[in-house]
Amino acid sequence: MGSLFVFFFLFWLASMALLIWAVIDAATKPDSAWQAADQSKIVWILVALFVPIAGALAYLIAIRPKVRAAGAQLPPPGIPPAP
Repeated sequence: MGSLFVFFFLFWLASMALLIWAVIDAATKPDSAWQAADQSKIVWILVALFVPIAGALAYLIAIRPKVRAAGAQLPPPGIPPAP
C-alpha cells in the first residue's frame, strides 16, 4: 500500500510541475510572439489549467516551439522594425 501511495504522489507531483511549467512559460512569452504564431495566450493557459496533463503536454510539445520560433523572428523590444 505504501509503494502505491508513493507512485501516485510522485505522478501527481510531476503533473503539477508540468502544469506550472506550462502556465508560467505561456504567461511569460510576449503577446507579439503569440500573435506572430497565430495562437491565443489566454486559450492555451486555460487549456493547460482545465485539462492539466494533456493540455500542458499539448502546449509544451506543439505550441511552445511555434511561439518560440515566431518570437525569435521579431525584433528585440525597443527596436523598431525595418521599413
